[in-house]
Amino acid sequence: QQNKTPSEQHKLTLAHQNINWLANKTNRLAHFLQEQKPDFMLVTEHGLPEGNLVNTCLEGYSLVGGFSRKRHIKGGVAGYIKKELEKDIILISTSADESELICETAL
Repeated sequence: QQNKTPSEQHKLTLAHQNINWLANKTNRLAHFLQEQKPDFMLVTEHGLPEGNLVNTCLEGYSLVGGFSRKRHIKGGVAGYIKKELEKDIILISTSADESELICETAL
C-alpha cells in the first residue's frame, strides 16, 4: 500500500466489550459483529475456562489470543480477528509473564 493516499488505505477498526459472562451472550456478540464488522474484537470479563474459550466460535472471526483465570471466577480477556486478516498479524505472547490477581485497582 505504498502508493496509496491515506484515504485509500484500509483503516483497522477495533471494538471492545466488557461482556460480563460471554457464555450466555454469544448470540448478542455475534449480532454485533455482523452489524459493525470490526477488524478486531477485544472481549474482557468473559468468565470462561480456557477449554470453553478456545471452543467459542464467532462466525467470520478467529480467536488469536486470550487469558482465562484458573483459580477465580469471572475475569479473562479474549481477542478475535476477522478470518481474512488472521494471516497478516503477529501475535506477541506474554503468557509466561501472567499472574492472576485477586484485587485490581486504578488510581
